[in-house]
Amino acid sequence: TLPINSLAELFANYPVGAGDRVFVDTGTNVLAFATPVTIRDRNTGLVDFPLRIQGSTNFAAGGSLLLGNGSADGFQLVNTRHVVIRDIRVANCINGVTLQNVAGATLEGLSLYQNASNGLYAVGSSGVRFQNGRAWANRNYGYACDGLGGDQIQNCTFWGNARAAIWTRFGITVSNSILCATSATPIYVESGLGASVSGDFNLYGMATGAVIGTNSAQMVSYTRLSQWQARGRDRRSFVEDPLFVNPAAGDFHLRSQAGFWSNGTWAVATNTSWAIDAGDPATAFSNEPSYNGDRINLGAFGGTAQASLSDTNHP
Repeated sequence: TLPINSLAELFANYPVGAGDRVFVDTGTNVLAFATPVTIRDRNTGLVDFPLRIQGSTNFAAGGSLLLGNGSADGFQLVNTRHVVIRDIRVANCINGVTLQNVAGATLEGLSLYQNASNGLYAVGSSGVRFQNGRAWANRNYGYACDGLGGDQIQNCTFWGNARAAIWTRFGITVSNSILCATSATPIYVESGLGASVSGDFNLYGMATGAVIGTNSAQMVSYTRLSQWQARGRDRRSFVEDPLFVNPAAGDFHLRSQAGFWSNGTWAVATNTSWAIDAGDPATAFSNEPSYNGDRINLGAFGGTAQASLSDTNHP
């Protein structure tokens, strides 16, 4: 099969569907004005044969970037099922990814950043899994859930989103993740009677004036983690500086005196993040390089080959 010039062209002209795999080259895929990559009902996958879109794993060369111009979403999934998108960066769009009436979507290894609204926006959707993702420096929320609930956020990193890391009207679960408020904003916004955030084994980075969460129906603000935990959630989570390598530049690897991944090689830091080996002990860690402490790291690189190494002389 001959290569196609763009993802938008592919899905506009070909009935890609269940069991198909789309491979995205290393480099920048520039969106045309007001033209998202739209994946519709004719592009529906099946539970055992999802439609897979795989970005480049040549991370040292920059991987795959879907670059917008602020006139449209990056990916727009509408009335579809069982789509897997992996290892793609999406920037300068309205929403990095929009899911509208979608079920069973898996978004893994995505970096959604500097979008005009949200990194990820789910409306009328259910069963979304956002794993090993990064949502940072978006102008509203990292993840906005106006769907049907049941979304799972696992081993993700949220940093510097202008209004909050996560906004939801429904029930979602967050685990093994790092969520940082870099200004006087909440981490979580629970909006309405049906809104709730559950989960555990998370690290919260809190700027001065930031709060863990707000709930509009209960008219409450959780200024301290202990108040949030009193509602029976995040019992084994904590507040700390995650010690990212260079978050302003989008490098959310964890500093480690034993070694951290740096543009295809390993480097060492003068300190070690508390997020290393702080994940749920029941979560698989075998994909992390040795020495991995026999326990998964928190954040976007936990459970992957880019996980920072364990330090026996932990701070």
